[in-house]
Amino acid sequence: MQKIKHIWEELNSSFWFVPILMLLFAIGSAVGFIYIDSQTQYNPGGIFHYLLPASVDSARSILTIIAGAMIGVAGTVFLENRDLEDIKERFRMLIENQQTNEKQ
Repeated sequence: MQKIKHIWEELNSSFWFVPILMLLFAIGSAVGFIYIDSQTQYNPGGIFHYLLPASVDSARSILTIIAGAMIGVAGTVFLENRDLEDIKERFRMLIENQQTNEKQ
């Protein structure tokens, strides 16, 4: 039991443990959903007819909107991060200048 606990702690402390688990889960989900999709027939009825469009163009439009939103958010975050680094650098230079002025 102690050996199993030691192996578990070694695996859990690795940086790659969680990403590998997520990858295995994604692969398993993909295989499972493809199997379910091949075994069932999708016939939307009622409100689902409007909420879950069954055409290829609708799916393409939804994915395009999601991808555009993700790119917009990522661009905003990276620009803000770059701006923050610039502000930190300017603040550091200001403090250094202040310290040198106080010494004189």
